[in-house]
Amino acid sequence: MRDRAPALATSLLTPPHPHPTGSIGTQTLDIAAEHADRFEIVALSAGGNISLLAEQTRQFKPSLVSIADASNVAAFKELIKGVSPQPEIMTGAAGISAVAAHRDADAVVTGIVGCAGLTPTCAAIRAGKDICLANKETLIAGAPAVLPLAAAHGVRILPADSEHSAIFQVIQGLPEGGLRRIILTASGGSFRDLPVEKLASVTVADALKHPNWRWGGGGGGGGGGGGTRPVGEHCFGNVREPASFCTPKKIPYPPAPLCSMGPKITVDSATLMNKGLEVIEAHYLFGTAYDDIDIVIHPQSIVHSMIETQDSSVLAQLGWPDMRLPILYTMSWPERVPCSEATWPRLDFTKASSLTFTAPDRAKYPAMDLAYAAGRAGGTATAVLSAANEVAVGLFIDGKIRYIDIVPLVERVVDAHVPDLDMGPGVDEIVHWDGWARAKAAELAAGKAAAAVAA
Repeated sequence: MRDRAPALATSLLTPPHPHPTGSIGTQTLDIAAEHADRFEIVALSAGGNISLLAEQTRQFKPSLVSIADASNVAAFKELIKGVSPQPEIMTGAAGISAVAAHRDADAVVTGIVGCAGLTPTCAAIRAGKDICLANKETLIAGAPAVLPLAAAHGVRILPADSEHSAIFQVIQGLPEGGLRRIILTASGGSFRDLPVEKLASVTVADALKHPNWRWGGGGGGGGGGGGTRPVGEHCFGNVREPASFCTPKKIPYPPAPLCSMGPKITVDSATLMNKGLEVIEAHYLFGTAYDDIDIVIHPQSIVHSMIETQDSSVLAQLGWPDMRLPILYTMSWPERVPCSEATWPRLDFTKASSLTFTAPDRAKYPAMDLAYAAGRAGGTATAVLSAANEVAVGLFIDGKIRYIDIVPLVERVVDAHVPDLDMGPGVDEIVHWDGWARAKAAELAAGKAAAAVAA
């Protein structure tokens, strides 16, 4: 433990799909910079954006840096020539795991997409590091192996996702057995007001027009932030994106730029698969039965989730749609860190829009029921669900399947796995079935395309 608490190792995003996918990391480093008396960055891991990584290295001076591709090392060394002391540089999967298990770190912030985050997260747990969790797959896919491992090593898993942070915040002080129900809020995504019968003709650009968030900045189709720096291939840094890149579209009083969720999560928001995956994650995080986890459509995204207590009281966490707060709370828990109102404005109910809630349309959002079914099946079913969905969304973004083909493709993969369902998998088995699901989804999609051409 260092004099400043806590020291952080940050695991950066290495997306399987080539588009930029979010800013968990950049916002984490924003927080570390604003509260330098509280947090120290001791290790960084990144994908291919070595220029931004070099900028972060100059500012935070980590002792260890991991780069995904070894071919970028020489260029990175040139960019940080003047940094003193020079960091140790590692590459590939070994480098990410070394960052996660760094000897000086007290906690690890992980935002790696997919099962790529599972192995380094387990490395961090074995090294006794608390996990600030923004990687869904760690629990959605890996819970049967990860939760016993965390318990064995006395490690806390603290949720950094907005919805699960909201639940975590409102259950503080709740007596054991006091929780009756979890209510997850969903924006409803790009097509919440579109009739079901029109979904067959929607485009990728349509799907990426989230009603509360704008994604863009040069990373591929649907971009709308020309001339600005995209939220890069890695997700951790110290540069806040300009307002022209991350701007709210339908919130009348934005306190600060709202950053991109990335194309994959934006599409998941449209299908409501993101919320189905969050149901699974909530089940594992809080031990709540699937029958006691509900989803409601809340277009304003001000209420981030709610709980119902055993005596029928409902408690909610509210705030602007800004990921910095859940990240900060995860990093500082159980403290509440004083923040400047200049950069963390108060939620003004006189300027915010009205708050509305509706039940999700199950015909429009079949992904929701599929996720519940996989969750109830347990074992490796959720790993297969998550991996197949990631492939299906990538195929849609690449224009290889239609929007309405995403969920049926995922369901076919999940159904194909039923005979081989493993109810007690270790990490190796989870990784195996993740890979199997990805290959199976690609195979089924290619078969359908070939059949269409033949017809």
